[in-house]
Amino acid sequence: MNGGYCEHCGRIFYPERKYTCPYCGSNEMKRIKLPERGRIISYAVKKDKDAVAVVELSNGCRIIGVVKGDRIKRDVKIYKNEEGIIKILKEFDLLEQ
Repeated sequence: MNGGYCEHCGRIFYPERKYTCPYCGSNEMKRIKLPERGRIISYAVKKDKDAVAVVELSNGCRIIGVVKGDRIKRDVKIYKNEEGIIKILKEFDLLEQ
């Protein structure tokens, strides 16, 4: 999976933009290969039991994707602190089924 890297501000983003950086507006961009590991930082379960999730890749770039319901049940750990409930999924390979 490819993303973009802005050589002006140093931000990494997905999807890749060909013309301007979505953060600083520079046109000094290049294509980079994104990591295949990440962790879910937020998700919402759909009616079909799969989840739409925000995944933070190991380089800090965030993407949105679908995670199969059996992975949510198996891997999500719920921790409670003073601010509320935080849901954390352990790191996983994005291409893992």
